[in-house]
Amino acid sequence: GRRRAARGGEARSRRRGMDEGVRAEVAAQARKAARALLEFAERQAGGGKAALFDGEDDGASVNLVLALRKAPQGRTVPLPLPVPRSLLAEDAEICLIVKDDTAETRKALDKKQANATADANVAALEERVAAMGEGACGVSKIIGIRRLKSDYKQFEQRRQLLARYDMFLCDERVVGVLPKLLGSKFFKKKRQPIPVRLEGKKDWSKQFQAARNAAYLHLSRGSCSMVKVARTSWTEDAVVANTVAALDASLRHIPKKWKGLQAIYLKTEDSVALPIWCAAPEAGAIAADVAAAEDGEAKAKASKRKAGAAAAAGETTPTKKKVKGGGAAADGAIKKTRRAAGK
Repeated sequence: GRRRAARGGEARSRRRGMDEGVRAEVAAQARKAARALLEFAERQAGGGKAALFDGEDDGASVNLVLALRKAPQGRTVPLPLPVPRSLLAEDAEICLIVKDDTAETRKALDKKQANATADANVAALEERVAAMGEGACGVSKIIGIRRLKSDYKQFEQRRQLLARYDMFLCDERVVGVLPKLLGSKFFKKKRQPIPVRLEGKKDWSKQFQAARNAAYLHLSRGSCSMVKVARTSWTEDAVVANTVAALDASLRHIPKKWKGLQAIYLKTEDSVALPIWCAAPEAGAIAADVAAAEDGEAKAKASKRKAGAAAAAGETTPTKKKVKGGGAAADGAIKKTRRAAGK
């Protein structure tokens, strides 16, 4: 038992040492990539080209791209990653979507009365958030599910809602109904509401603060996933700190952690992807690729030799002429041939 424990401790120490070595390598390469991206963004700004995608005064987003060995199961809910610095500005406005359906609304005799009860519930929540002061963390608007259904039916209304706020939060109890109510625009822009747990919590400021200060991993159904980790207006140290912290937190959600990664890149919306880490190819995969290449080359040479030998011998492949009409048509053709030969 002691020997097994000792061997297990040694294995964990080796893995820890490997992770620390890889992390140090990634941090060093991330610093080089961050320096190059910030210089590129500065040249873009000097040339008069603004950030077309973000619409922010504090620069374009710097994205961490994770290339995975195997495509994961896609998730519609982003995964929060704690980072040292929030990507939101101090004056950012946040919209909170809540569950306004209660026992009173369900007991209402008609739709008008139910809507009035739901509006009263949302008004009570707005007063609660307003009383939090700075603890509200920028939550300036609360929308109930009933109002979301009635006031934001049209595409243009949803587009205006998307452009009006910097971030969207939602009660975790309503996550399942939001894709249908908000439409695909929120999800294509990766601006879908972040779920927070409000039920049974006396102090909501902790949930708001944690959601505001996190970066988010969007696990797609493909082999590449992206995290917005910084902005081009930040310092080089801030970009590197957020990049390394986001990568450490992302590994918890990636199967096999480092072994599940193929490569890591850093890029902006307008730049090329700069590699900061690439996995070494596996020995077994290399041997299989070499064997497949050699086998294909041998088959091609054999086929070429066979074709050359057949051409030298003057061999031709006989072809059969297909006669339509089956056996009766074939018998008729034979009889015609015999009569012509008799003449």
